[in-house]
Amino acid sequence: MSPVCKVFFETFLCLRRMLRVGDNGWPSGCANKLSEHEEKQIVSKCCSERFRSLSPNEIVAILAEDGIFVASESSMYRVLRKMGLIKHRAESKP
Repeated sequence: MSPVCKVFFETFLCLRRMLRVGDNGWPSGCANKLSEHEEKQIVSKCCSERFRSLSPNEIVAILAEDGIFVASESSMYRVLRKMGLIKHRAESKP
């Protein structure tokens, strides 16, 4: 990307961010935030029989081979950490 395009793009993003403010003058929220439905879909995939013993980076790789995109690896880690499922997702603990 040329320097002129980069400056224009960054200015555009800044302007868009400034226009999306809440009542208190601060940005109203993250535009890329996962919906509750998407978070439930991530949890159901990660806790399924096929993936419960695998880490999110392995799950993303397997789903990519199957042509399925649920979420990025970092999003999966974030959702699983939020739900307290990052360590062990099987029915019985080791």
